[in-house]
Amino acid sequence: MLDLKALHENTRIDHKSHPFQLFENRFRQMKAGECILYLHWHKHFELIMMRKGSVLFHIDSKPYAAEAGELIVIPGGALHVGYAAQEGDVEYDSVVVNPALFHDFMHDQVHIEYVAPYLEGE
Repeated sequence: MLDLKALHENTRIDHKSHPFQLFENRFRQMKAGECILYLHWHKHFELIMMRKGSVLFHIDSKPYAAEAGELIVIPGGALHVGYAAQEGDVEYDSVVVNPALFHDFMHDQVHIEYVAPYLEGE
């Protein structure tokens, strides 16, 4: 049985005034099946933009293939891991976003028109 507490990542977010963090991930000469993102979860949601290579991510046990130019969205709290899908270089950027980014703008017109409906599932 997985120890989910042990797999929790306390993601570094450097500036409280900007509740997101960019991570550049570069892996050289990977073999198919090699891990490029260790198994973990965090409370923040994450956007992964593939720059180079081909990857198989597992998000809450569901497989998602991604290639250069594609975007993967990982919900907050989702257990996720990634593996190189073929030999070669793998490059991706990830933006980890604290949900507080969406809660501090309740009186902002853009938030009211676009973000709030999204958060409410509309």
